[in-house]
Amino acid sequence: MRLCYSVTQVEQLTLVPRPGALAVGESVAKDCVSVALDDTTTFTLIARNAAATVRKTLTVAARSAPAVAPEVAARPPATPAPETAASAADAGKPRVGESWTYRTSGKWPTSPKRSIVIAVQSVANDVVTEGLRADGLASDVRHSVGARPMFMSWGQIGNEFSPYLGAYADLDRLGTLRGFATPDVPPSWSQWHSEAKVVGRESVTVPAGRFQAHKVEVWSSRSASGGPIMANIEPVRIHYLIWYAPTVKRYVKMQRRVLYASGTEAERDLFELVAHR
Repeated sequence: MRLCYSVTQVEQLTLVPRPGALAVGESVAKDCVSVALDDTTTFTLIARNAAATVRKTLTVAARSAPAVAPEVAARPPATPAPETAASAADAGKPRVGESWTYRTSGKWPTSPKRSIVIAVQSVANDVVTEGLRADGLASDVRHSVGARPMFMSWGQIGNEFSPYLGAYADLDRLGTLRGFATPDVPPSWSQWHSEAKVVGRESVTVPAGRFQAHKVEVWSSRSASGGPIMANIEPVRIHYLIWYAPTVKRYVKMQRRVLYASGTEAERDLFELVAHR
């Protein structure tokens, strides 16, 4: 079937649960998209600009006549009914059974190159429980709190920073985040403190496609304690760059760099999204 829409003053446009990101060429966009409809489906049109985010929902029954979505302007909307607000908010959050496949690589010839799959097992009160699996690695399970800044510490792949922050927090108004816990780095490097902030929006291309994303920068730091003799093996700074795309709910790309007290780069890992299901 065909679903038609009209929007004004929009910079980003998304239709969920499918097809995802829509093209926006001008401040006013009118178009129709073809969507598969096997059962009654609630579609949510999400329009964003620098000032506001607006969501409109439309429930379409299978085999119904072509539907036309209401005109959407990316201006502060009137307060919607509680049921509509809850439905629109949930549409952009992770759901049980969703999965993300990432390709990982490092800077050294010996750095492992893997394909890892992370899948949602449960979601309750904005706490996401997910499992990780990859060839050659033991399976594992972790819990993350959606909008709270935190590190997910995996034994197999190291630390991830707040993988679902883009799904639960308004990144346009995030500001600077401080005071959240930072895990120790094996074997015994401790006393870390971290700071995170959004540095802008940009288009990013990964194996899964091209996405409009918020770019978040995180610095984790500690004071050197081993003196000059340890300067080339003691980590004192970890720098993260994370790209969050609203259509994917998790990040689409993460770069993680480890710096020694001497200033040399010990490692540079890259995580890129290959598929989202």
